[in-house]
Amino acid sequence: MTLGESDYFRVLGKLTGEYENKRFPIAVMIQVEAFQYLMEENELSRAEMGKIIGCRANRITEILNENRELSKEHIMRLSARFKVSTDLFLPVILKKAS
Repeated sequence: MTLGESDYFRVLGKLTGEYENKRFPIAVMIQVEAFQYLMEENELSRAEMGKIIGCRANRITEILNENRELSKEHIMRLSARFKVSTDLFLPVILKKAS
């Protein structure tokens, strides 16, 4: 590949990425939405989810109502059980571009 071709593909990739991000933005899933999604997709009750992360069903209710956040231990257990990244359950701080 020539230097010119390399530059072309680099610029093309950047422009394509910018276009896709603007035209087809990906919604950010917040912690509780990810948690609830896993419960629904796996047809788990609050008691069953409590057993998975090591707490009682009333704690699951508090998490779903956003009165409590998932602990580090909860996140690790969810990640291991459902084979998802721990990042899925970490809070996202969005910064506005200036």
